[in-house]
Amino acid sequence: MKSIRRLAGSVCWSLALAASARAEVVYSTGFESPTFGAYSQLQGQDGWTPAGSLPPFLSTTAAVITRLDGGAGGQAVVVRGDYMTSAGQVAPYDAVGSFRRTVDYDTNASGLKIVRLSVDVMLTGPSTVPFTQWAASLAARDSAGFTLAELEIGPDGSLAGFGNQAPGSTPLVSGTTTPGGWHKLGLEIDYNTNLSRFFVDGNQLGAPISFAANNPSGVLARGALVAYAGPDVPGQFTRADHAMYFDNYSVSAVPEPASIVLAGFGLAGVGLYFRHRRARSKREGRNAHSWNA
Repeated sequence: MKSIRRLAGSVCWSLALAASARAEVVYSTGFESPTFGAYSQLQGQDGWTPAGSLPPFLSTTAAVITRLDGGAGGQAVVVRGDYMTSAGQVAPYDAVGSFRRTVDYDTNASGLKIVRLSVDVMLTGPSTVPFTQWAASLAARDSAGFTLAELEIGPDGSLAGFGNQAPGSTPLVSGTTTPGGWHKLGLEIDYNTNLSRFFVDGNQLGAPISFAANNPSGVLARGALVAYAGPDVPGQFTRADHAMYFDNYSVSAVPEPASIVLAGFGLAGVGLYFRHRRARSKREGRNAHSWNA
């Protein structure tokens, strides 16, 4: 029995290693120089939000590369509240900043049907403010323009996960984390099951949500870093008092874990079958030799 367990475990582990080797980095950046120039706008650098690709009311110029407060590197993206432009078109928010990077990753062509996005985020300013007033967000969009998943974090540690919903909608998943400091936001888009999952600092937030109703194409068009700001409320919230930082953004594609495990057990079964046959042949050979003697 121990030999069986060892064989099955070895096969599954070998397959898992082989599958991890198949994982593909679609895009990754720490916003470092020389690709990104310090103290310059993120817009237009390394494919981020090309000029003219979005209307001005989405504050596309509000994201700036800074050398201060980098997460794990010397540079990061900063969005300050006073950099953003108030606009009636983004109600119920007072201002929205959208910073996008197109990838057009086709999971049908690659065969890697799970796509993961992640980014390090830090919010500064009064820590009593919820995500409904000031939020940093990581979002994934389908090629048809649908939101596959979006995860927001507020200065007070409030968390909210959304699907393809109207602005200001009730979150589909929610939770809290420790206010202040850096946090890693993560999204997992599973095109096999049409489910999206949310992660904060490596821990899953709530249950998966379905995006099947949006008729996904199997193509991840882009990831986006988004800043949301509510209207100023005297004595409660002033947008200019807040800032957010983004660092270490990545998009990667990986094999489906379930298929790896099933394949592992399948190959382990084949190995055990031949091992059993060899053992049986040896026993029969010994028995035949003794009888002939």
